[in-house]
Amino acid sequence: MLIDWRPDCIVTFIDDAYCVRERIHSGGYKSFSLMELVQWRAEEALIGDILARLVNPKSPIPNYIVSVKHPSTMLARLLLGRNVARIYMSYRITETRNHASQRDLIDGFRRLMHAQQNCVAFDPLTIDELPPLNPSLEQNLGDGPLLYDAQNTVLRWPALDPPNALTMDDLSYPIKVPLEEIRDVREAVDAQVKNRDIRLVDQAHFLVVYRPTFAPTPDSPKNPKLSSGVQGEVDYAAATCCPVIWYVKKGHDPLPDSPFADKRPGSDPKMFYEEDDTRFWQYVAQLQKSADRERDYFLR
Repeated sequence: MLIDWRPDCIVTFIDDAYCVRERIHSGGYKSFSLMELVQWRAEEALIGDILARLVNPKSPIPNYIVSVKHPSTMLARLLLGRNVARIYMSYRITETRNHASQRDLIDGFRRLMHAQQNCVAFDPLTIDELPPLNPSLEQNLGDGPLLYDAQNTVLRWPALDPPNALTMDDLSYPIKVPLEEIRDVREAVDAQVKNRDIRLVDQAHFLVVYRPTFAPTPDSPKNPKLSSGVQGEVDYAAATCCPVIWYVKKGHDPLPDSPFADKRPGSDPKMFYEEDDTRFWQYVAQLQKSADRERDYFLR
């Protein structure tokens, strides 16, 4: 029946595992552990890929992995937009999450990217599961359990504009998560983060890297090295021929120490090393004109 229906695409929705666990348990299914739910999520994505290949084995339809914490307009553009460019946003997370001013800077970039009428932006922070898995946090909990609160910046980067998200957060915080389940799931979640970021690059026409070398605080030394996450995304994009677009703020951020970042910014039209990001956003506003439509078939 699915093959006869011939859908244009499949969408696999995901959410933070702690939230999923609470909803499942609230529904009476308390036997599911955090580890089982993380595995379940991976299996759902795999089944979506298999179904996509069944519909059209030679040119599989897309199976988009989409977090429900994306703006609802993002999904509308993804499914209904004509000639839009798909973007994966790459930016520093670990080093900046504990500094409110730097979170504001990153959130400003995220809002502007989501507001681009010609773009669908996949946003890595719509899933943010690593902070509760930090061993140092576990040491402070004693026997636990972890009282998880999605509004607590120690446990999660605050969700961006929740009223405009695909689904409303219907949970009452804090929610209790046993420390034993957190210990069991640590490696699996870490592996999923890396695999998911790579998958989101595959789903995109462009990787957009925003201010990857800015210092987290005014007192921090300037460092041209990319964070491990950004570096991995840039490396993978280069290996899979996904164009990389950079914005580095001249006079504030050092040029990235990466073989894929041009040390002569003026010679690369996709590298914006300037004092303000005006030309960068003008360039982004035209990306749909140069999107490689061969990247629509990322499941080949």
